[in-house]
Amino acid sequence: MAQDDEGLGQRIQAYRKLSGMSAQVLADAAGLTRSVIANIENGRRSDLSVTELFAISDALDVPPSALLFDVSRPFRKIQVGSRVITISAATRWLSRGLGAPKTSGGKRAAELLLWGRQVEEARTRIRHLRDEMQTYVSLVGSDLGLSRALGGAEAATDAAGVALVEAVARTSPSASASLRALLQQHDAEMRTHEIAVRSFVSAGGDAGVLEPAAIVPGD
Repeated sequence: MAQDDEGLGQRIQAYRKLSGMSAQVLADAAGLTRSVIANIENGRRSDLSVTELFAISDALDVPPSALLFDVSRPFRKIQVGSRVITISAATRWLSRGLGAPKTSGGKRAAELLLWGRQVEEARTRIRHLRDEMQTYVSLVGSDLGLSRALGGAEAATDAAGVALVEAVARTSPSASASLRALLQQHDAEMRTHEIAVRSFVSAGGDAGVLEPAAIVPGD
């Protein structure tokens, strides 16, 4: 894998020491052996697999790009394939590529990254809205069937959504107005989510993301 120099092992060692971890603790946390960590840090091994890189990165709580590149020198130029670019550009390349893609493969990857990120962001917003709704559900002790209506983009006008707003209104008119606004935001986000997942699938993504039921904590 591309990196800016032979300092991968030194960077891993430096971040390990900053975290107060011994080589054995890092090895255990990454699911590797002590000798593997020692060989990497001593420069006897520089050909990490992607799985090993991610495991060490996770154990150190450091982005993979900070291990691959000397991010303290963002304007240093390095060789990446046929290009000479700065380390700052190289870190962006890991997730977004280098400029507008020219090949069919590059265009597909860019679309998958774009729409996949849109799907994730929409789901995050939807989950936050649903969490907020629980405050109002607790006022009446039940969601009155709202959970079944949240799978689509009509919760604000669904009978369950209307019933919950009316029930909350009997306790707090101002709270019912806030709940109604949350339901409307939820429906707008569900429509955004639907557009994003269909675009993602059209680009060749996993059709499983079409299921609204997948929008659950920790998905």
